[in-house]
Amino acid sequence: LLKYLLIFIFCLSVNAFASQEGLMPVNVSPKTLQLENEFIKIIVNNMDSGNFAAVGRFALETTSGDPKNVRDDNQPLIYGRPFPWTSYTSFKIDDKVYVFGGENKKIQKRTGSKIVFGQLISQELVEDTVITECLFGDVRIIQTLKLFRNSWTKVRDTAMISYEVINESNITSSVGVRIMLDT
Repeated sequence: LLKYLLIFIFCLSVNAFASQEGLMPVNVSPKTLQLENEFIKIIVNNMDSGNFAAVGRFALETTSGDPKNVRDDNQPLIYGRPFPWTSYTSFKIDDKVYVFGGENKKIQKRTGSKIVFGQLISQELVEDTVITECLFGDVRIIQTLKLFRNSWTKVRDTAMISYEVINESNITSSVGVRIMLDT
């Protein structure tokens, strides 16, 4: 029974001015899923090592960035190379805090507390989007990462980070979100 649906959308953009916008999904290795074009790249972990990498963690980099600025080529926008781990999203569901994605001991060590991770349901590259789904009790959360057209520059130089929260129970829940982006 669907009780509520919340969607959170965050955007990071490269300041770019160009007319090209070829989007290229790239599956470089089974360890990461990647989307990139001539401006920006999204890298998403596709493995859990428990200690370091965790499915669903992501990083952003420039490819060419702003075509007028050669100094911004291949630069991190969110750290955590080569496997993203420093940025993560946490959800507070009915006074219990969860971290989105697979288990990561480095995040636990960094926060100094016991962290509860969600149950990973799936992760896939669908056309120009990486979709990761986790379950937190009766709450299902879907993370969507994609490149899209920036309304200011008119090209796909922006990464959209969105979360869809679905309560699969008939009991109302309170949900909060916090994204820690290591920029």
